Amino acid sequence: QENPVMRGSWIVWSSGSSQRYHLYNVDTQESHIIAKPSYSPYWGNTDYSLVVSADTVRFYTWAQTGTFGENSHFDIFQYDIKTKETIRITNNGLLNIYPQANKTRIAWQQTTNSQGNNAPYSLVVASVDTPFNQQILSTVMKRFWLVGELLVWEDAIGSQTSININDGVSQYSLPASNIQVVAVGDGKVVYSKNNATWVWQPSKEPYQLFAFAINQPKFDEATGMLYFSTGTANRLYRIKLP
Repeated sequence: QENPVMRGSWIVWSSGSSQRYHLYNVDTQESHIIAKPSYSPYWGNTDYSLVVSADTVRFYTWAQTGTFGENSHFDIFQYDIKTKETIRITNNGLLNIYPQANKTRIAWQQTTNSQGNNAPYSLVVASVDTPFNQQILSTVMKRFWLVGELLVWEDAIGSQTSININDGVSQYSLPASNIQVVAVGDGKVVYSKNNATWVWQPSKEPYQLFAFAINQPKFDEATGMLYFSTGTANRLYRIKLP
């Protein structure tokens, strides 16, 4: 059993060699087995997403849907516990992989067959209610995060990086420089610049949090607290960002 993802009382995991997913509610013991489509040789066993809303639970994953090697292609799939059906969201002969989702949007990485896993990628986004209506937000994307209402990604601009935020209504960007996202959460982006730690929120000016880099930063989704370590003492800190 591999790579569990938990949202609320729901947990999903990959069963590895059996090419199935198990979706389970730890409170009610409701269980779903999500089988690989018969035409697919491979279910993706990492980087999938689980969305729990008031009226349903949706699971997003990716699978190989044709050929092998440089000509292979992959597509994004959605499973809904209401219908107990798996639908194929993409079907364009490209590499569509690594979906992330919140309660309103899905985003994933897309490349042509020949690119394989070499950046840059295209960043594709769609509504969970109209998943076949898809929009490309970037064609030079390096990495992305969909956390809460924020879709955050890094673009490769020559040898430098720009950081972008799309909140579903507006889009914001930081100019390209030697910067790197280190954490996303609580409506904020934490990034490193010149060995210092900075914080950025949509429509606001970034500010320097620390004059040093932090290690393994991670937001607690429930409280919005930022946890991190720093230096060589392996001490753990937490802070609530303003």
